[in-house]
Amino acid sequence: MIDLKIDGQGYELNDELKDEIPAKIGGLDEHMDSLQNGHDTVSWEGGPDEQTKVHAQVWGSGHRFDASDTD
Repeated sequence: MIDLKIDGQGYELNDELKDEIPAKIGGLDEHMDSLQNGHDTVSWEGGPDEQTKVHAQVWGSGHRFDASDTD
């Protein structure tokens, strides 16, 4: 199981989102059992498009993955 830290940066995380993130990211360890830790940050990018950015990192022995997306 990936030990996952979840933060909101200028963004208030509700319980539904706090539950959804581990459900999505935590499933990665089924495919790569060496993944041990993770950090996910949800931030408000604001502006006229009112965008939310999600940045996720997971790592373990010999592996480090870093991904982000803005919606």
